[in-house]
Amino acid sequence: MKRETAEEEEEEEEKEDDEEKEAETKLKKEDRNETKKKKERNGRRRRRRRRRRRRQRRRGRRRKNLHFWRSGFFTSLRREEIREYMTKKKKEKEEMNMLPHFDELANAYEEDEEDDVEVIERGKRPLAHGSEVSSARGSTTISTVSKIKKPKQKGPIDVFFTLNSDVVVQNRKAQGKQTRIDANDPYRKELRERACIRFARWMYDAGIPFNAINCDSFGPMIEAIGQYGPGMKPPSYHEVRVPLLKKEIEHTNNLMKGHRDDWVKYGCSIMMDGWTDKKGRTLLNFLVNCPKGTMFVESIDASSYSKDAEKMFQLIEKFVERIGEANVVQIVTDSAAANVLAGKFLEAKFAHLYWTPCAAHCLDLMWEDIFKIPSLKRAFERAIVVHGFIYNRPNFAKYDEAVYTNERVDQACKNPICNCLSHFS
Repeated sequence: MKRETAEEEEEEEEKEDDEEKEAETKLKKEDRNETKKKKERNGRRRRRRRRRRRRQRRRGRRRKNLHFWRSGFFTSLRREEIREYMTKKKKEKEEMNMLPHFDELANAYEEDEEDDVEVIERGKRPLAHGSEVSSARGSTTISTVSKIKKPKQKGPIDVFFTLNSDVVVQNRKAQGKQTRIDANDPYRKELRERACIRFARWMYDAGIPFNAINCDSFGPMIEAIGQYGPGMKPPSYHEVRVPLLKKEIEHTNNLMKGHRDDWVKYGCSIMMDGWTDKKGRTLLNFLVNCPKGTMFVESIDASSYSKDAEKMFQLIEKFVERIGEANVVQIVTDSAAANVLAGKFLEAKFAHLYWTPCAAHCLDLMWEDIFKIPSLKRAFERAIVVHGFIYNRPNFAKYDEAVYTNERVDQACKNPICNCLSHFS
């Protein structure tokens, strides 16, 4: 019995110890939670204080900026520029108003020189319109001063309100040919003729082909020069060679962004076109075709490995990775043996790709096979002989033309040349 009571007491003591430990752990957890909550509250308060300080700083900066702008530092500069521009325009207008009328000038030119120059006698000073008086020791003369009209000057506002030359040319094409009111004036015709003569002379000196006039960029170029007006400084050799070339490259890359977006959206086809130049080099042109159009990528000299299927496969694989494996749908090449084998390698490596032979090259091969038939081959060879016989002798071509006229059919048929050509039939 004593042992049982002792064991019960020990169990009770252990339970009490466990309860005390649980109570202590609960108190510790509560303390931890309270400390966490205090830290979170303090953190929130700090964040709020920081936000308030930031807002106060921003408000202070805005007030300073507003005070700075309201003080009129920048607006005064802008106002001074506009004021100077308006004063210049006002002076020009006053000078234009002071000029004599066109009819008065015409009448003055029609009069004699004695009426143009007047001499002051006996203290009388008759003044002509637009004349100035100059006197020296008793002799006073009147010298007529002709004020030349200054050309129109463009200010800073014209830069923002001038239309783009490309847009102007497109609108002009859309509207059709519309005659200006002053288009038939003789002075405008004379000025245009002078400009065209100078431009054509520059083309002849530089050796520029006549077909350059048909370029789409020619019209906007002329329009941009006309918008600038007289006194334009031409671009230098360095500007055309370095900065303007870089800008044109950026412009071209921006134009090609739409093609690259279509590659990702719709997929594309890589086209390889091979040809041989006068030096015997085999050049390969790589192009990418998509719904938006065809884009040239690169031209490569493949003279050393154009007939090696493995190297052609490696070359085409580089372009597939360059354009994007997921974007390429098919590869189009000619039906050469190396290209056919390279296409099979590509289809084996890229399961979603298709190799397609070029339709034009297939048609060429078909025509070659068709004209290997004896009857067609014989007719083709005779046609080549007749063609060479006629076009290598210009005088005989005249009789050939006479055959197709109604008036000289009989005379042409009597000609011995027609009898000569009849032997080939």
